[in-house]
Amino acid sequence: MPPKVCFSEEARNLLSEPYKEAIVIKVLGKNLSYTAMFHKLKGVLLGVPWMIFGHYIAVKPWAPDFKPCEKTFKETMVWIWNAGLSIWFYQEKAMMRIASAVAKPVRVDLATKPAEQGKFAQAYVQIILGLPVVRSVIVDKFEYKVEYECLHLICDKCNYFGHSATDYIMTPIE
Repeated sequence: MPPKVCFSEEARNLLSEPYKEAIVIKVLGKNLSYTAMFHKLKGVLLGVPWMIFGHYIAVKPWAPDFKPCEKTFKETMVWIWNAGLSIWFYQEKAMMRIASAVAKPVRVDLATKPAEQGKFAQAYVQIILGLPVVRSVIVDKFEYKVEYECLHLICDKCNYFGHSATDYIMTPIE
């Protein structure tokens, strides 16, 4: 049996005090060194959502039970868009309703509200990474494809984030 070290609740509180205001950052779909992350973060601090090398950065408050080697991000924010929607859907309430069929809506793109982009309706949503993503939505009897901006590694087979269909091992049929 390996040696065991235990800390009291009070000791854990004292040890975690310097990290109470810290945040945890993970680049989804890419591994980066601390130095590369540090230098790249300097240039993206004002952008929303944050991205590095075309990959979203998931950000959340630090917690005492944080373990860097575990998958600790259960959700993230992403931009989605629906190509080909009729112009009358380019109103905030309608777009938020459509986005809510895909994920938890956060906001609508400011350029989309006045229909300035004209080609697609864009919304910012919170997705749960452990669930399959919605690939299409039916609006008034018409099906529209849902695109996830810069959310790479969505499997075409199971619609889960984090791997591609080529990662499946084919088992021979006997």
